[in-house]
Amino acid sequence: MNRSIYSHHIVTDADGHRVIIIYDQNGPSCKTVTNDADLVLQDVRDAVAKTNFDEATAVIYRDSESIFDGLMMSARDQTALFYSIGETDENRAVVRAIQLARGTHEKRPTQEPM
Repeated sequence: MNRSIYSHHIVTDADGHRVIIIYDQNGPSCKTVTNDADLVLQDVRDAVAKTNFDEATAVIYRDSESIFDGLMMSARDQTALFYSIGETDENRAVVRAIQLARGTHEKRPTQEPM
């Protein structure tokens, strides 16, 4: 199966919080971003420059079912960890991701690396 096909961009809110947003393009015969998350995060980190990636408040993605959830890179082994946002609207997902990152709500990974 081929690597996932995705696009990404960065948004910055009025307070300067940067959120990297990844969109799964649902390529035929390709992995989803969810199933290719380790490599997608590494690719995006390289594409936006390590400094921009590390200084981003959050990374979110819209999965193949059009639901936004969060991704973070494990400091221990650089694998992808997921956390629930559960929004279908990009703006609401960005606000929620910033709230979670700032500690307004508890953020817990929903999938541990294998």
